[in-house]
Amino acid sequence: YFYITCNQLITGYQEIFSPSYLFYHLITCKKEDNTIQYSVLVATNSTGGSVSSAGGDYVEGETISISATPKDGYEFVSWNVNGTDTFQNPLSVAVTADLLISATFVEIKKYSLTVNIKGEGSVKKELASTNKSTDYKEGSVITLTPIPVKDESFFDNWSGDLSGNQNPVVITMDSSKSVTATFEYNIFKK
Repeated sequence: YFYITCNQLITGYQEIFSPSYLFYHLITCKKEDNTIQYSVLVATNSTGGSVSSAGGDYVEGETISISATPKDGYEFVSWNVNGTDTFQNPLSVAVTADLLISATFVEIKKYSLTVNIKGEGSVKKELASTNKSTDYKEGSVITLTPIPVKDESFFDNWSGDLSGNQNPVVITMDSSKSVTATFEYNIFKK
C-alpha cells in the first residue's frame, strides 16, 4: 500500500517505486483553502460615543468602513489604527494584517460668558463661530457690541476679562469669562 498526501495543487504523473515495480499513478489534488484572514478589533476610549462595528475576521485585502458617532456633549477626535492616528470619519481601511482600531472622543468644553452692565445701556452678543448658547464651546469667538441708550449714555470702557474701549470687541472662549461694559451719562462726556 502506498499513501500519498497532498498539500498543494498537483496534477500529473508521479513515479512510485517499490523494490520490484515502477508504478505510475495519476494524482490530482485539490488545493487547500489558502484564504488569509485577519482579526479586526474595534473599540472606543470612553463612553463619549459609539462605533458602527465591533470588528471581526476579514479576508486579506477586504476594505472595511467604520463610523464613529459622538454622544451629546462629546466630539469625535480621531481613530487610532495599530498606533497610527487618522482623522477621517468614517474610516475606510484595507485589511492587510491584524488590526486594533480605537475611536477617541472628548467631552466638549464649554465656558460661560457673563456680561455685566454698569450705567445705562446694553451689550449685544454675537457668536462669530460655532453654536449659540449662554455656554460657549471652547474656541468660540464672540463679538460684543456695547449699545448705549440713545441721547442718554455713551460706552466708556470694558473691565474684567476685557479692557479698553474698543467697540465692538472680539473675545475668544478659552475659559469662563466675566466682562463689564461701563456706560456713562452724556453729561459726563467730554
